[in-house]
Amino acid sequence: MTSSTILDRMSKQANELAALISTGKTATSKSRTTTALNSFLQQMQFSHIANVYTLLKRFVIGTFEEKSRKKSYYNFFMKYNLGGPKVYLTKSEATVKACVVAPYTISQGSLQPIEMTQSTGMLVTSIRLPQGFDITATTTVGEVSLALIKQNASMQKGDQLSLVHLVQTITGEKNIPRVLLRLHEFVLNPASQTIFYDQIPKALFTVNGGYVSTDANAEAGGIAYVLSRREGSKLLVSTQTITLTPGNTIYKKYSSEEKKQEALESYGIVTRILFADPEKPNTKQDPEDDYFTISGVTLNGASIGEGSGELGITSGDVLEIKGSKLTEVELKANITIGGPTSNPITLNLSGLGNVTTSSESSIIIHITITGDIDYLLRSDNSAIVYNFC
Repeated sequence: MTSSTILDRMSKQANELAALISTGKTATSKSRTTTALNSFLQQMQFSHIANVYTLLKRFVIGTFEEKSRKKSYYNFFMKYNLGGPKVYLTKSEATVKACVVAPYTISQGSLQPIEMTQSTGMLVTSIRLPQGFDITATTTVGEVSLALIKQNASMQKGDQLSLVHLVQTITGEKNIPRVLLRLHEFVLNPASQTIFYDQIPKALFTVNGGYVSTDANAEAGGIAYVLSRREGSKLLVSTQTITLTPGNTIYKKYSSEEKKQEALESYGIVTRILFADPEKPNTKQDPEDDYFTISGVTLNGASIGEGSGELGITSGDVLEIKGSKLTEVELKANITIGGPTSNPITLNLSGLGNVTTSSESSIIIHITITGDIDYLLRSDNSAIVYNFC
């Protein structure tokens, strides 16, 4: 089904739903309205998942083991994701095929899944490596293959390990979300003399505490490792979903109740739920911001208080942020680069330099740029948490 057909059907359905909402007053009509609304919301998900499938098509063809001849990989991609993560696009965003990285299932099969967890600036997989093993600029694919086969009973010679990297971008004056797909793979071949980091990006495949890991400070988006194996005419795969990078705030925004209402209103559907009405349908409670504090900032060891004036930094400086429950992905810096005539911009802390987070109470940044910092902001809502001005 083409995207234009989906949107045409959604527009017709939206008009019918808007009419139901405006006229429905009886219990029967309210039930019809609820059913129609749920159906429309499902169509909204269908439209976005279709966009994601188009993006991932060259990877997901072949990654659903149970596919039958009567059904396409498109059908199976829909089957495993239509009832899953929610992404709400306005009518104008859907028309231009906006796309948001979400924790969708991209493969389903019988091989052991590869798990991913967040730990100290890294996304750590369940793939083990021998104690003391490291991947350097001269390490070969063969050496990595031997290490993986030795430490992981689920892997064997001839298997392929694929890295699916989804990069979230924002384009145009209207900040339309787009996704870039970057695929990487290598076959477990102990005889290969190919330099490993000539084939696989270091940021996506490094060693952390004896496990294969990905730098969590990489571009916002999501990633998945997928194991595959050829057995005769069958292609076996591990069941995997996309793991979001810690800095991915776009999915949080586009899956929120606020975005859901905005999307519905863009189709002319105004539900007019009264918060104080005890007979209203169940609604989500408003989330409060996760609590954390900044108790102080030092530059090259000197304390910098709030209100002391914009903080000038240059390459070689060491900036330390002290507080409680701090993680790098929760903070951004509002900074002016290029002198007083330039406009301020907002950067992740990694945009200021090399970040070290040894604990939740201290973030150290070895500065590599020159500029003047006005504020430290929360990443999720841009609230000012430390004001130098």
